[in-house]
This record gives sequence, C-alpha cells and structure tokens, in this order.
Amino acid sequence: MTGAEADVLVVGGGMGGVAAALAALRRGRTVLLTEETDWLGGQLTSQGVPPDEHPWIEQFGATRSYRRLREAIRDHYRTWYPLTRESLEAPDLNLGRGTVSRLCCEPRVAAAVLAAMVSPYLAAGRLTIRYLHRPVAADVDGDRVAGVTFAGPDGEPFHVRAAYVLDATELAGPAAQPRRARPAHAGAGAAHVRAARPLGPGRRRPEPRPGRQGPVGVPAHRVPRGVRARLRGQRRRHRQLAADRLPARPADRRHRRRARPASPGLQGPGAQHALLAADRGAPPRRRHRLARAAAAAASCPFQIPLGALLPVRVRNVLAAGKNLGTTHITNGCYRLHPVEWNIGEAAGALAAHCLRNRLEPAQVHEDPADLERFQAELSADGFELAWPQVRGY
Repeated sequence: MTGAEADVLVVGGGMGGVAAALAALRRGRTVLLTEETDWLGGQLTSQGVPPDEHPWIEQFGATRSYRRLREAIRDHYRTWYPLTRESLEAPDLNLGRGTVSRLCCEPRVAAAVLAAMVSPYLAAGRLTIRYLHRPVAADVDGDRVAGVTFAGPDGEPFHVRAAYVLDATELAGPAAQPRRARPAHAGAGAAHVRAARPLGPGRRRPEPRPGRQGPVGVPAHRVPRGVRARLRGQRRRHRQLAADRLPARPADRRHRRRARPASPGLQGPGAQHALLAADRGAPPRRRHRLARAAAAAASCPFQIPLGALLPVRVRNVLAAGKNLGTTHITNGCYRLHPVEWNIGEAAGALAAHCLRNRLEPAQVHEDPADLERFQAELSADGFELAWPQVRGY
C-alpha cells in the first residue's frame, strides 16, 4: 500500500472540493485532493449541469474567488473562440444564452479553467491531485479521523494521513459522520428507500414483474408513471451525451446529509454563527413537497451557519459541499453552484485557520471572539457575510 501526508485532505473534486483546496492553499497549507473521475468541477463539469445561480450574481451574492472563476470562463472564450465583435465586447458574455444562469458554458471549458486555477500550486508542489481515486475506508482514532484509504484505477490501495479531512464527496464517503437511519429522508444513491405503508387485513402487496426495477432498486410498479417517463428521457439524453464525453456521472441533487449541531433553515442575515449569505434560495418547485404551500412566495435570503459544517462527534472532519447538516426541505437551496463553492471555500479557510491558530473548529464555533476573528478573515478574502438590502430606488 502506498501513502502520502498533507495538512488538509479534500475528498472529492467537485465545486466544493476545488474551492476548499484553493482556500487552504492560499493560506499556505499543503493539500491532497482526490477525485473519482478524471475532471475537476463536479456538477459544473463531469455532471453536465449548467450553473444554477440567482438573478443578482453579476452584482453580489458570491465570493471573490467564485467571481474569478466566472470571469476566467468568459476570458477563455474571448481568447480561444472565434467570437463576433459584439460578443467580444460584452462584459456579461453568456455564450450559451441560457436562462438558469447568466453564464452558461461548455463543461470541458469549465474543466480547463479549473485545471488552470490549481496549476500554480501543482507546480509549486503544495498540491497533489489523485484522479480516479475512490474513498473506501477511514481510520478512526477516538474522535478523529487519522487517515483515509482510497482505491485507485489499478485497484492498488492508497492511504492518506492529514490533520484535517474535508468531505466534498458527491454521495458521502467513508469519512462522513454517520447519522441515524431515517428512511423517509433517503437521498439519491442512498442504500435505503422509503418504507412502504403497512397493508390492512386481507390485503396483499403485488409482486414486482420480473426484470422491471425502478431507481435505487424500487420495483417498477411502485414508481409513478410520470417519474418513469422522466427517467426514460434522462437515460436517452445520457446515452446521447455519452458519445460526447458527457456526463461522466449523474448529477446528485440530494447528498446524504450529516448529523449536525446546527441545522440551517432559511435564515435571515442576522442568523447566529452565520458564515455568509450566499444566495436568495431555490425556486419553490425544487423544494420538498411538504413545504410547497409555505414556500409559494418568493424565497428569502439565507446564510450558512458555521455549525452546519461540523459533525456532532468527529473533531477534524468538515463538510465541504452539499453534505452539510441541512434539513430535507432547505437542501434544495444549499446544492446550487455558488453555494456549494461557498461552503467548500469556508471549510478550507476554517481548516487553515485552525491549523495556524492551534484551535479546533468547535472552539471557533462556540467562542464569540474566535468566531469574530474568523469572520473578519473571511471578509478580507472576499466573502459576503450578509445579504445586501435590495431596493428599487
């Protein structure tokens, strides 16, 4: 078994993972980043999902580094693509002309830009990237994760030891803090599904037809007809895109969330222990069906509490992506591209802050003075800790 050591181990090279690695690297730390595919970027690249952003993304509501990513994508098109004069001069170039984002781009272009953003640290020897590496086991010593073992493309195990482990996986890797089983809240890719209702006396559940299985092993007769039609359309689209290299993996909207000391709802700008107000929220159609009636109005600004990044027990593991401790209802807001980037960047900054000041994340969370110092560091690095007051005049 081969191995390596680093100050910070980032498991998962999606939006949150790349942002976490860059944040720790800017603060002088060594980072080892692993990714299951051969592209960085997660939902922006290998999953083929265009940026899902709020309407004010060009003015506010994102970190400085996320803005640099967006502008670098535009510069890539201006430099290497034969654009018209109108497109070259457009400050808000949106080549894809999509409506879900003010910047729709090709996944391969986003992957090239992300690779360029990390290349200086690779050349300096402070960043190591292991592509096609999947986490398979975690070594736990009391309340700390001592190391994580990965399976490489050749099947050879690879072990990494680090002071901090940042979980930015798409479906929660072995380093994730386990939570109590809640079958009704199973996410995409979870090993369990919603339990069936008990049958009354004299009733019998129909047997599944041979060879017909729905998503996550659910018998096809239990899957609503409309859902089956959408799944068939998605499979056809995936087969069509496979010839053009996309997508390398499915887009996972609902991560297996960790148990948390602080549960984020749609909190306003004055929320306690808030890190940032990154977005205005997801459209009501993307929220849990039980909350549709309450969420019919326009969604409100929200923030990411520091406690949502911390597991209940493990002291050196931080959530760095969609796996933060959120609720089933508010999960739709925290999975968006700029928010996932924001979460990962905050996690990487927190790990580096704790290493430099010999603190633990729980201390920063619980001590108002430590929290204030950390938030001042985030503000200096281009984080927006509160949503501005948007007025018509």
